Amino acid sequence: MEKAVALDPGYAVAWAALARAIFFAADQTPTAGSSAYGLAQALPRAAEAANKAIALAPDLAEGWAARGLLRILGYQDWAGARADFERALVISPGDAEVLLESAYLIDSVGQLREAIAVLRKAIALDPLCAESWTGA
Repeated sequence: MEKAVALDPGYAVAWAALARAIFFAADQTPTAGSSAYGLAQALPRAAEAANKAIALAPDLAEGWAARGLLRILGYQDWAGARADFERALVISPGDAEVLLESAYLIDSVGQLREAIAVLRKAIALDPLCAESWTGA
């Protein structure tokens, strides 16, 4: 993703993907605390990439969803994540990935039945997405 944004710094989708990649690389690294991709160092970089995606294309759901995901997983900012996902779903209500990620938030705030309903919508839209089947 870093090469993609270097090749085209105005490509918002690449910035949103970079935000996720930075976060998950740090979060999934067993020695994250001692690596260059430690979560404490990665979160601000990931948030910057998500904010860049939003700034470049505010009418694109990917940036809002990426920032919402970071707010859930990295910052536990439920209100901020809710606002981001609401915006993403207004822009793209039929986006299975946005629905899936919004289900993480719904589950995180204790609304399991609603999260399951949202996951079912995501599965109906993209039944081949394994993550939706194992989601929230």
